[in-house]
Amino acid sequence: MKTKIKNHLTILRSFALAVLVIALAMAGCKKKDTKPVEPPTPAFVAVTDITSVPTAAMVGTALTLTGTVAPATATNKTITWSAASGTTGASISDGNKLITTAAGTAVVTATIANGATATTPYTKEFTITVTLNPEVTDAGVVIGGVTWATRNVGAFGKFAAKPEDVGMYYQWNRKIGWPATGTVTGWDATESTSTVWETANDPCPYGWHIPDKAQIDALIASGSVWGPYNGIAGRTYGTGMNVIFLPAAGGRIPSDGAIDGFGTGGYYWINTGRGGLQFFSSSSSSGNTHFSASGLCIRCIKD
Repeated sequence: MKTKIKNHLTILRSFALAVLVIALAMAGCKKKDTKPVEPPTPAFVAVTDITSVPTAAMVGTALTLTGTVAPATATNKTITWSAASGTTGASISDGNKLITTAAGTAVVTATIANGATATTPYTKEFTITVTLNPEVTDAGVVIGGVTWATRNVGAFGKFAAKPEDVGMYYQWNRKIGWPATGTVTGWDATESTSTVWETANDPCPYGWHIPDKAQIDALIASGSVWGPYNGIAGRTYGTGMNVIFLPAAGGRIPSDGAIDGFGTGGYYWINTGRGGLQFFSSSSSSGNTHFSASGLCIRCIKD
């Protein structure tokens, strides 16, 4: 009997030991709970310089400001631009476009928020030389208290190269300029019902606009003489040194855009009533209503 009991105890101990081994083995296989390791916060990299900023601009032409930030690994690299008005009338448009109204030196400032340190900005000033752009600027001549451009309008927003140049012909209250020579395709012969030339369609360069009838009348009253300028027929208005030459450019007829009257007469739009200035070798007058589909010249006055 004792032997039997002893054998039973041995079996029970062996069984208990086996269960313990299995339990320990299963516990060892159980996955340990681990927390995700947070990545280290990157070290702040300060801005040390801004280079490759444009150094030249033209009056009346928007200059897009750009710059290269050093080092390339700087933490913050977004540039904000500002400008001191000064003598050039400098201002910033659309965030990074420099606009100027006069020649001279413009000072712009580039700022990077939290660029010098994590809490202070990085700033740097730049000087930009602003020169006159002959396509969009004109010295102008004062006649009767109004500053007249010395050249006709060429392409939209630009002056013709010389006082005797025809420039381009424009239909009433439309933005398309038609060439001074040759035939054209795509001519719009429809008549406009508008009686005022809208500002958005005014082809005069920035700072200039189409004159009204009173201003044309004052120009006529200043006196004029018919005669050529650099071989081009036309009429010179004003007296003494304050004179402007308007070429006898004729115009494009409303039906098909063919040129008519070149060398014998001049036709220039005013900004209301589809009227204009017209002159010939013998006379000069204003207020005549033209077909709006006609293509006439434009001579601007200063704002």
